[in-house]
Amino acid sequence: MAKKIYANRKFVVEAVEVKTKGVAVGQFADVYYEPGEILMKDLNGQPFVVTKGHFEQNYIPVEVEDKYADMAKGYMEMGDINLEEANAGVHTYNDGLKDL
Repeated sequence: MAKKIYANRKFVVEAVEVKTKGVAVGQFADVYYEPGEILMKDLNGQPFVVTKGHFEQNYIPVEVEDKYADMAKGYMEMGDINLEEANAGVHTYNDGLKDL
């Protein structure tokens, strides 16, 4: 089952419509679910269940951005700049040696 991210007005959850009867083990309590219900986990991993109707009325799909993607891109750009500067310094040094 593919998990998707959804948001309510107050919080974000991972949710999946379950096909079989089962139990999700939580830190504070076990959550029992039936086929057709929506099993959700909050960002702390705590499971809970709602009906499909409640879910459809109160949750919307959202996409979560990778908060480190921009930082990684910045580090890559800084690395390229440092490499260019290092190569420029090597070329300048080597060019200066030719004049000796």
